[in-house]
Amino acid sequence: LFNNLNTIYSMASKNDMRTQEVILKLSDFLRYVLYDTDADAIPLEKEVEMIRTYIDLQKERVDPAITQVNFSAEGDFGKAAISPLLLLPFAENCFKHGIGKQPGNIWIRINFEGRKLRFSTENSIAPREPSSNEENGGIGIKNVEKRLNLLYPNRHSLHLEERENIFRTELTIDLD
Repeated sequence: LFNNLNTIYSMASKNDMRTQEVILKLSDFLRYVLYDTDADAIPLEKEVEMIRTYIDLQKERVDPAITQVNFSAEGDFGKAAISPLLLLPFAENCFKHGIGKQPGNIWIRINFEGRKLRFSTENSIAPREPSSNEENGGIGIKNVEKRLNLLYPNRHSLHLEERENIFRTELTIDLD
């Protein structure tokens, strides 16, 4: 939130024509997070759209000459429901750990076919100084793993891999 507000402030101070559009995207995103995620399940289409909105907001903070951001979404998302905010922590991690001063890439892919949701991310790992509040690692992925085990027992697989300064996630969920 604060990073996005700082980005909007910077855009407004430069009279950037995209400022209003970015404010609306942030508003839509916050509305979703605050109000639409109370349900046990939401339309998959809505979750995918919010991932897209999140990525669009983050792209405003990224220097495209340094970090390439790629997103693809394929499938008929209107026919399935998913527990809200399961995918977002993986996208957040891409930007948290993939943006730096050296060239890198972020890939986020969503595919839905039949009843199978496939969500994958890949990002370069940007070298940086660890901060004091990150000593014990984040809790986002750990919480998602717990939620997956509770909500989709024996109906999901999650694979996390770090190799050669690339971090990858592969999540598959069998949705009803």
